[in-house]
Amino acid sequence: MGNTCLMETKCYYVIASIVAVFFSYWYRPAFRVVPKHEGRTFILPTHCPIGRPATFQLKEGSGNIFQSLIDGQGKSLRDQLGLSSIEHIKSILFEVCPNLNNPVLIENLHAYNFLSVSSKQLLLNNVQEDFCKDTRFQVTLFSTLLNTNVCVFSSSSWNCTFESYHASGRNIFLFHSNSTKFFGLVRSGRLDANAGNIGNFWHVKRKNWRKRKRKKASSLALAFARKNIPQVFYRTEFEKWAARKAPWNGRYFQKKAQETRLSVSGIYVKSNGADFGPFFDASRPYNTFRQVEPQHNYTENNTMLMEDFIKRVQGKTSWEKRRMGEISEYYYLSKEIDRIDPTLLKDIHPYHELLRLNPKRTSINCWIGQSGVVTPCHYDGYHNIYVQLSGYKMFYLLPPSGRNFVRPYPFLHPSQAQCQLADYMFRHNSKQANALPSVVLLKPGDVLYLPPLWFHSVVSITASYSVNAWTEDLNVARINDLFRMVFPYNNSQKYLNFADKVSRAIAILYQVVTRIYGNSVLQAFDFFKTLKTRRYEALLDSGALPRVKAPSVEETVCYDPRRSWMTYTSVLKEKIAQDYVQKVSSAFNATVSPVARETWLSNYVEYSLASVVGLDQLSLLPRLIDVDVVSCGNLYSKKNAEDELMQASMLPG
Repeated sequence: MGNTCLMETKCYYVIASIVAVFFSYWYRPAFRVVPKHEGRTFILPTHCPIGRPATFQLKEGSGNIFQSLIDGQGKSLRDQLGLSSIEHIKSILFEVCPNLNNPVLIENLHAYNFLSVSSKQLLLNNVQEDFCKDTRFQVTLFSTLLNTNVCVFSSSSWNCTFESYHASGRNIFLFHSNSTKFFGLVRSGRLDANAGNIGNFWHVKRKNWRKRKRKKASSLALAFARKNIPQVFYRTEFEKWAARKAPWNGRYFQKKAQETRLSVSGIYVKSNGADFGPFFDASRPYNTFRQVEPQHNYTENNTMLMEDFIKRVQGKTSWEKRRMGEISEYYYLSKEIDRIDPTLLKDIHPYHELLRLNPKRTSINCWIGQSGVVTPCHYDGYHNIYVQLSGYKMFYLLPPSGRNFVRPYPFLHPSQAQCQLADYMFRHNSKQANALPSVVLLKPGDVLYLPPLWFHSVVSITASYSVNAWTEDLNVARINDLFRMVFPYNNSQKYLNFADKVSRAIAILYQVVTRIYGNSVLQAFDFFKTLKTRRYEALLDSGALPRVKAPSVEETVCYDPRRSWMTYTSVLKEKIAQDYVQKVSSAFNATVSPVARETWLSNYVEYSLASVVGLDQLSLLPRLIDVDVVSCGNLYSKKNAEDELMQASMLPG
């Protein structure tokens, strides 16, 4: 960054004051006099990385770059990174580093967006043979993997790996002496890591499970689910697994494959690019539209010998092969563990903790992929307990409230639960706190918990071997019961024309949503507008969904305001509608948390409208949600507001 700061060594208060006055007279930097401190003190003017006066203590140590990266962490950052020893940092850097000759992988690390120009060039031009031993490269790699800005003070100037101090909300400050030694700098007093426009930027915390268990014995799975936020624990009971003691890795599976000649099906293979998604479920209703096509170009259900598959996982990266003129392919396996080889279950015994939340509705899966493999942005409707057995994986997380930023596909679409902005986690660099993904680097032995509906993208930094448990949320089963309820005025009632059926259905759905949102008609209207813009608008505008108007309808089904309002008020007086509204709204309020409500409610609205229009007229549904539902809602909200004003004017006084 090239900003000049003042450094002074330990000295008496009087001498420090004289020196400070002298320099303030000649250079006039914005700093304040600092009392005597133990160790060395840095007084940072406003034009240094923090952007305001700040005082740091220099941590005396060995001068080792790895130790300085530990010493420069505050308590909060230590809780997030979980790096407490030189061996931890070395194992990450030296295992990951050989894989970082792949530009595709580097550019899929979210922190790449934050890096300064010089830091990007350093990562992308790492062609020299011994680049892993270069200190500058090690610092930049650490910064990129841990999503943490590292600022080094050397020769009266600052150099930071990130372009902005505020980029990730995580910062480490180091001092580089003329003797090539590095020392950590720790802020004296409170440092606002979330300064600027970051707001309450949220980071995943890492905790030692053994320490927690000593204080309060409990179940790991229940501890996860009780908090219902992403968490990472290490030193868990899963460390007793054979899959951790003699870890699942290339050597283990090569030996097992040679002994058994095991053949594996369900392998994903991709020739161009490393992203395996978005997933495409051909059984979803919208797959009948000619406009809807798979957005991925990988092949599924490939079968090969496990020995050959592991060779490809552990072998040269796709980028290396392309550079050498060889065939370029990425390989990935995601499958229930007992369907790969039932004997693998012995390696993760005991696994009762993975089944704890709902034993009858849990699947245990195996994940094996080579360095660079990407799972694009999506959400799952399950509790996810993810155990990293060997290798390193990067998870990017966004809460359900981030749905407006990533725009999930419609519920009826074959890519349902996938993000329309599939690369959002890697490319987006927003100053809005709730728009920034949280970043978690999973190390061998780490256990990550992801609650239902959290958006996530995953990158295999090295060849990676993992096991996870997907457990159905108990609330999901209750919601599925609502989907099975017969919707009033559905497609089976032939005595109603299309416009009448749809207008009655919209009236009922508006009343359901209004009840769920505390009888607020305006909030219900906002919900339907957001459903349109979040899930449908971009797909309709790009021609990825049909925009077909019903032949028997004018501009919208609510084209005639007077008739539409009469339909709305008359339908809501009918007992069948009242009973249905009461049952559905009560069930939603009783079973669905506010965090998950909007996602499940959007799915329910789409499903209900599909049951009204029927499969034979399904192509009309995207436009109905885009135009008619919003148009009717606008009418309902205005009329309700007029009625409320009229009733208020009739009150005495």
